[in-house]
Amino acid sequence: MQRLLISALPLALFPTLALAAGGESTKTGSADKIAAILVFCVVTAFLAVFVLPKIFGLLRTRGDAIRDEIDAAEMARAQAKDALSEYQKSLSDAKAQAEREITAARAQAQVIAKELGNQAQADLAVMRDRAIKDIETAKRSAVGEVYDAATRQSAVIAERMLREQMTSADDEALREQALSTMSAR
Repeated sequence: MQRLLISALPLALFPTLALAAGGESTKTGSADKIAAILVFCVVTAFLAVFVLPKIFGLLRTRGDAIRDEIDAAEMARAQAKDALSEYQKSLSDAKAQAEREITAARAQAQVIAKELGNQAQADLAVMRDRAIKDIETAKRSAVGEVYDAATRQSAVIAERMLREQMTSADDEALREQALSTMSAR
């Protein structure tokens, strides 16, 4: 860049040289030409020594800043790409973990449901057996009470019959009374 500007500088001052070169061939004209060339050389030297290094320094600084910004942007892009990749991997892992947990929960729910069903069947069987036993016990108790009541009534009837010489009509009335007493109980 610096070389390009230095080589372009004479072209920029070329009109001054052309003006100095054109004109009369007199002595005054030659002095003007030499003065113009001298001015050209002094201006070129001044620009080359004082102005152009500052311009080149600013251009170099600006170019370095632009390169640094480009490098930083590339680095940020790479980091963003890595972060996105990591996020996608984490998301994929989380989805897979959630799917595994859902599958495990379903399996566990099926096991629990089966265990509860088996427990309910066992409880029903126990309750049924207990109810059958309770019914049998109540039945035996009721039959025993009926036999006891019948025996007592028979004893009462027999006792009355023996005490009083009963007639057959009395006997029939006592039987009916015993039957109605047993029915009431």
